[in-house]
Amino acid sequence: MSLVALLALFSGCTVGPAVRPASDAAVEPVGPPAVSTPEASAVGEQPPVSRPADRSRNAAAVSLQATAEQQRASGDLERAAATVERALRIDSRDPRLWLTLAEIRLEQGDADQAAGLARRAETLPPAGSPEAARARALAARAAGN
Repeated sequence: MSLVALLALFSGCTVGPAVRPASDAAVEPVGPPAVSTPEASAVGEQPPVSRPADRSRNAAAVSLQATAEQQRASGDLERAAATVERALRIDSRDPRLWLTLAEIRLEQGDADQAAGLARRAETLPPAGSPEAARARALAARAAGN
C-alpha cells in the first residue's frame, strides 16, 4: 500500500473541532432528578428534601444488642452485659449500646457505673436527639434524682 493511500485512509479518522454552544450563557449544573410521589403529583408540589441519613448502625453490633436484650429479658444480666460489651468493641460510637449497658448495670445495682455509662452515651448523639434525652434521664435515675 502506498503512503498516499495510507494517508487517505487515516484522514477519515480525524476528529473535527469541538462544537461550541450558540450562546455564551453559563450552563447551570444539573442536580439529581426529582423523585415524584403520588402525593406530590396530586398536590402539584415537590416532595420535601430529606435530611442526611442518621449514622447507620453496624449490623453485627445490632444483632449482638438484640441477643443481649433477650438475655436481659431472661434474667441473665451478666451474659447480657458481656454481649453488649462485645458489641461495643465492634461499634463504640453507638449511643444505644452504651445506654443498654447502662440500663443493665443499673439493674445489677451498680448505679455509679450506670451513671457513667449514661453520661458517655449522652456525648455521642446530636443534642436534642431521643438517645441524648434517654441518656440524661438514665443518668439522673442512676444518680438518684
